[in-house]
Amino acid sequence: MRKLLLTLFAVLTASFAMGQKVTLDFTENSWGLPEGSAAKAFETATFNNGTYAVTLTASEDGGYYFNAKDKYLMLGKQGASLQFPKFDFAVGKIVVTGRTGASGKTVMNIYVGENEASTATTGSIEPNTYDIAEAYQAAGTALTLKIASAHNAQITKIEVYQVGEGPGPQPQDENYEAALTDSKGNWTFEDVTLPEELTYIWQQSSSYGMKATAYVNGTGYVSESYLVSPAIILKENSVLTFDHVQRYAAEDPSTQLTLWIRGEEEESWQYQLPIPNYSDGSSWTFVSSGDIDLSAYAGKTIHLRFRYTSNETNTATWEIKNVKVTNAKAAEAAPTLKDPTNKPESAYTIAQAIEIIKNKDQYDMSKEVYTKGRIVNIKSIDVDKYVRAQYWIADESCADSIQVYNGYYLGGADFTDNNQIKVGDEVVVCGKLTLYNTTYEIDQNNYIYSLNGKTAEGEETDPYAKVEAISIAKFLENADPDTQYKLTGVVRNLANTTYGNFDLCDKDNEDVKIYIYGVVKPDSLDNNKIWSSLGVAEGDLLTIVGTYSTYKDSPQIAKAIYIKHEKGSAPVVSIENTPETAYTTTKAVELIDAGQGLSANVYVKGKISQVGIEKNGEMTDLPGNSYGNATYFITDGTTELEIYRGYYLGNEKFTAEDQIKVGDEVIVYGQLTKYGETYEMNKNNYIYSLNGTTGIRSIDNGQLTKGNAIFDLNGRRVEKALKGIYIVNGKKVVK
Repeated sequence: MRKLLLTLFAVLTASFAMGQKVTLDFTENSWGLPEGSAAKAFETATFNNGTYAVTLTASEDGGYYFNAKDKYLMLGKQGASLQFPKFDFAVGKIVVTGRTGASGKTVMNIYVGENEASTATTGSIEPNTYDIAEAYQAAGTALTLKIASAHNAQITKIEVYQVGEGPGPQPQDENYEAALTDSKGNWTFEDVTLPEELTYIWQQSSSYGMKATAYVNGTGYVSESYLVSPAIILKENSVLTFDHVQRYAAEDPSTQLTLWIRGEEEESWQYQLPIPNYSDGSSWTFVSSGDIDLSAYAGKTIHLRFRYTSNETNTATWEIKNVKVTNAKAAEAAPTLKDPTNKPESAYTIAQAIEIIKNKDQYDMSKEVYTKGRIVNIKSIDVDKYVRAQYWIADESCADSIQVYNGYYLGGADFTDNNQIKVGDEVVVCGKLTLYNTTYEIDQNNYIYSLNGKTAEGEETDPYAKVEAISIAKFLENADPDTQYKLTGVVRNLANTTYGNFDLCDKDNEDVKIYIYGVVKPDSLDNNKIWSSLGVAEGDLLTIVGTYSTYKDSPQIAKAIYIKHEKGSAPVVSIENTPETAYTTTKAVELIDAGQGLSANVYVKGKISQVGIEKNGEMTDLPGNSYGNATYFITDGTTELEIYRGYYLGNEKFTAEDQIKVGDEVIVYGQLTKYGETYEMNKNNYIYSLNGTTGIRSIDNGQLTKGNAIFDLNGRRVEKALKGIYIVNGKKVVK
């Protein structure tokens, strides 16, 4: 491709007194630039605004012109440059201001010859500030702005400051404040991982301040991006606060949305600052961060960095405004202890109770609270002397458990029988939280408020007790989208263990069923990721509350409310098989239509008929993409099955597009499902064998038990390898 030099140099044609700033204004076409994209120029030409003369040249895939409608100089692309006059003063700073809405990917920097004189920036949106290195500040130095990426810059003005002038750190005797709703100011964006589908992560908004998200058009992406402050000078007792709100992050947002600090003289971001308060994710209401102590950097010049990360499952939106650094810490008021008192219907989970115990200095621990969990171990039940029991309760919300120490029975009654409680019972316990040595406890003299949903008075603790219970058949017949009903049925075809997607079948006629799309708890209706904490398995008898809805004309209940469940005695249909008995694609489709046992992983064989999915005329989801998975189709010559976002041999990631091709014979291992009208093997499947070659080795049970630790694919240690795939000495093996 033919490339031309793009050089914009300003030659002083009229004398001017040395001042603090020179401004090159491109919001008016006083330069005589070609106007409009139709008049875009590529060849070298000289233009004059009456004070400066500039010479422009561009590559044939870039060009330059003046946009008369939005008033800016369009300059691009890679290799384009803007050379400044040889000023008769030492240049310390150059600020290039771009048009709001310009490319967020344009990489620019200031050069002297081929040497970088500053730090490169990404994005030509609003001001980009370049601090000139001392070696290149001398008067008469030829400084050049260069574009270093295949993108355009849309420039409205350029400000050149002599050393010691221009925007910089706040004076030390003033506080720093940035509303971030009026403009981006001198804050910068740095994209570490920017998906191809996105042009930016951070953007400035007049309503929300700085906003970061990697969720676009219904899809969440893996990303990492920073919002970096300008230099700020701190005094002795500096305190940082800001307003922010987050939604759709992980359950603990501090794992994805963090704050970092570095001194001006430090080369790396080594220190993270804890953010005391995050919003709960249930609304777009801003909360204060709380006071963040910066005294460790007293007297220093610092930069702040807000770090945003996301993945396909947890793709947050984070909004930040009203950043303030107050250089005089307010007098601390006497601490007020928080009241942890709650009600039975809002009983703390084990994780919440342990968090209160960990922060006991902040709470009034003399208050009795309600804590819920499932009995996992019974240490003792004394029915003779103390008539109390010691046992442990836990749930899926955390790895720890709480000891219920010397507690009474239901409603505060004495224990009179060793069989009054058992492992597996669900309880709500009332008592004081405490820490005994290193043991999390509900202190002695506690009592069981409810046992398996019933109180001492025999009352149901189900808040939906008055909701009408009807059969699944009657629910489908009513098709009433405005009325809640209570349904009980058998769990079948569990398709998603994060949200709880499955068929709820009539226990007497499993052909009568309703699809459940997600399950929530009565006390956390906005949290749709609690399924695994319920302990419900396929075949169990489950009671839920919900309203009728449809998806693509198919009946369903979205966000069904969990009430209770019983371990089922109904037989579970098993469709598990082996590589040697792998299903044909025709049989796989039959199994999907039958709707039985679809929670199991199975082997399906076929010949690859298509690699990738066609979207907007292009093939996507090809092997070797950034996620390491691929979508393709296999067939037995009669029926086609989509293999959705699966992995390569041995469950390894794809690394190259040519690892599979049309005509390859494969056996694929995964979970069968139907998405809309598409029969498919669900994501996270993998190729067991490719043209007869497997990615794992077979061993017998004797090998597995010769001192080698055996783990299943969830990382849990097992005593003996039965049929399936295991990890032994770090390698996948099949039995």
